[in-house]
Amino acid sequence: MADLGSSFSHHQSHEGDPMPRFVTPRSPVPTDRCKCQSNPLCADPGNVLPFNGPASYPMTFPPLLLGTVSGARNSAWPLWAALLSLLFLAFSAVSAKAQTVNNADVAVVQRYFDAWNSGDIAALKATLAPSVEYFNTSNGAVKAGVDAVTEVPVLLSGMMPDRRLTLLAAPVASGNQVAVQWTFKATHPSGVKEQGPVTFRGASFFRVEQGRIVWIGDYYNHATLEGQLAR
Repeated sequence: MADLGSSFSHHQSHEGDPMPRFVTPRSPVPTDRCKCQSNPLCADPGNVLPFNGPASYPMTFPPLLLGTVSGARNSAWPLWAALLSLLFLAFSAVSAKAQTVNNADVAVVQRYFDAWNSGDIAALKATLAPSVEYFNTSNGAVKAGVDAVTEVPVLLSGMMPDRRLTLLAAPVASGNQVAVQWTFKATHPSGVKEQGPVTFRGASFFRVEQGRIVWIGDYYNHATLEGQLAR
């Protein structure tokens, strides 16, 4: 094991400093910045700052003030603060506007689900654009038109009058698109309690333009639905 004295000197006290210190046996760090940059003892970037203290120890540095090197406060800081405040306010205004748009789109989607659950086909149609496109995993192809959307709740209303879609979480909106996770649940069409309810999970994606839904995609495991209906 190397002699500890080769790396550190014995306890010493600086004049006027009652506490013993470890000091390096090497030369003090130069106070001149240029010399310091060429000195191997300045490998630590912090040592590039001017050295203020007794030889070798302790090293003290001036307090750090934003935009300064010498320690004098930068007179341009109030201007930067004002600019940052303006940028923050502008960002907040844009975010608030975007959130308002998203909230309006989410409200349209919420009305769609309310109408779907209540069986109010007229209210359901009122949320749809005439040229709405609809994709359902049980169809395998995109269909166009309001009737393509309403035929599903109309069919299910006859089979399972108490069917309901329950949202699992608040809708997520980005731009004019809204995503929703839901659970479908209804009494088995046979009416036999022993069959248990028909239930499965899925997700729907909407695109809203000018207050009307122009695209709907319903995604779920159709095999799960068929298996429960076949019981």
